[in-house]
Order: sequence, then C-alpha cells, then structure tokens
Amino acid sequence: KGSTIAKAEYSSRKDVYFENCTIGELISWGGNTVLKNCKVDSIVIEGGTVIIDGKYFANSATSLQAALNAATGDAEIVLGADITGNVTVSQKAGNNIVVNGQGKKYDGQIVIHGNSSNGSDTLVIKNINFETSTADRIFVWSYDSNAPVRYAHNVTIDKCTFTASGAAVNTAVGAKFLQAYNITLVNCTATNMHSIMQAESCGSTVTIDSCNVVNCKNGVSFNNTMNAVVKNTSIDSVVEGGYGIRHKGEVNNYSLTVEACTIKAFVPVLVRNMTGSGYTATFSGKNVLTATNDFGYEVVVSAGDWDNDAAQPSDPTGSYTITGADNFNVKG
Repeated sequence: KGSTIAKAEYSSRKDVYFENCTIGELISWGGNTVLKNCKVDSIVIEGGTVIIDGKYFANSATSLQAALNAATGDAEIVLGADITGNVTVSQKAGNNIVVNGQGKKYDGQIVIHGNSSNGSDTLVIKNINFETSTADRIFVWSYDSNAPVRYAHNVTIDKCTFTASGAAVNTAVGAKFLQAYNITLVNCTATNMHSIMQAESCGSTVTIDSCNVVNCKNGVSFNNTMNAVVKNTSIDSVVEGGYGIRHKGEVNNYSLTVEACTIKAFVPVLVRNMTGSGYTATFSGKNVLTATNDFGYEVVVSAGDWDNDAAQPSDPTGSYTITGADNFNVKG
C-alpha cells in the first residue's frame, strides 16, 4: 500500500494486491493481480490476470483470453492496447460479461460458444474498432450447429466499427451467427465489408438498430431468422447485384420489419426462397429505398435468389403479406 515501485515482476499462485501505489513497470508471469487506485506506466501480462479498479485489463489476445476464462458474475474486461489474434467467449449461466474495447483496434476473431443453452446470461461487445486486410475475415463468429458453439444468446454488439482494406474489401463480415437467440447490433458502422452481419436459423429476434453500412458489397442477410428487424439504419451497397436487406421466406410464419431506413442497393429489400406460408414483411416509419437494378424493383419477393438483370425474379410460391410498402415498386 502507498508504495512507489520502479518495477514489480512476479509469478504467484495467490492474489497479489497493490493499493494507492505508483508503479513504473508491472510484469505478471502468473496469478491474479489486483490494483486499486494505482498509477502504472507499463503493464506486461505474460501470465495470469490483472484487475484494475474492479475491471479486468487486457493488452494482448493472450491476456484477453485469460480474462475471459477468469471472469464470472457481472464482469467487465477493458482493452488497453490494439489486439491481434483470436479469442473464445464461453457463455455460462450467471455470467454477464462486457468486453469494452475503449476505442482500441482489433484484428482477429471473437468466437462465441453458446454451450447449447438459451439462458438469461448476457454478452456485450462494445467500443471496438475491428480492422483487417485479411480476406474473408469474420470478426465475431458463432456459426456451428454443434456443441459447444451453438445457441449463442443475448449478445449485443454496440458502438463497434468494422473496416476492411486490401484483400478483405467486400469479403470480410462483421458478425456471423447460426442458431442464435436475441442478437442485437446497435450503433455500429461497417465500411468496405461484404456485410455487417449474417444470421441463419435463428429462432428468435435478430435486430440491426442505428447502424451504418458504407461502401459495402451487401447490407445484412437473415436466412431463416424468425423475427428479423432493421431500423434507423443506412445501407449503401456499391456492388452490382448486391442487396441491402436479404431474408428467407421458406419457413412458415417468419417475419421482417424495416423501420425508418435508408437503403441503396441493386435490390434494397429481397425476400428469397418465398415458399413458406404466413410470412409477413412490415415497413414502418420513413423508409427511403433506392434500387439500381434495371427494373427499378425496390422490394422483391421471389421463389429463388435474384442478383442480376438478366432475367426477372422468379414468382414466389408461398403465401405472404406486405404492409406499408404502397409507395415502393414491389415485385412478387
């Protein structure tokens, strides 16, 4: 307590506490370090975890993984440096984990293991600037129908950016989920990406809210997602054949809601594989849809896919209801 330490270097099986200390360099080789009201110029985490004023601190993929492994209950992990590498979050009952990037850059993948559960525990990923030049990078990934990956749940991605350069342009994806529940992207921006998110076979609501998709190949894809919601969002698809919002209509009674969005794309809203029954698409608020296809179709409901002007979209064979689209050029 109350000490001035030029260099603290140690490995311990027990917790190490510093309170009201000034430390030039801290090097942890193991154990759990707890800092309270301390000033530290440099932190190197070779092993173990570091907790600063109640929050786990990570400055590498290795230290982030260690923090994720150790965090229980209501816990926040803050990033203290740009990070390159992959980590895995294992969702567990009773854990409500926040990963706060504090504006740091991240080039790698955060894998989410839902552990075949759909409980009340939560995961928040926020304030991270995801950037990559690696082709086909998926920054947040939970796309496997097998345990332990399946059933990611109650995940919110907030105030993050997803930016592609070099080989990643039009190939990288912000987040990709399969068989997930209660997924929300809010206040996020994707630039030069393939898409901001892809969600498939999700048995609850997946929401895109107050996001911007800039200079991307596509906007967002929902394949067989029960309730897909896109609101207060701007999408600019710049690739021929690109979509703004894409949903599938092959499962009965699924739905899409588009509210107060501005979308420019080859086809702004596409409901493909419309072979099921009881599908509903609802447009509310002030939506501005700009189509770049030769036919001027702003909303397309089709039995198959549609991404070029060579032929008309195929006629849907299922039953569906569209409301609020009277001012749009609807093909279906």
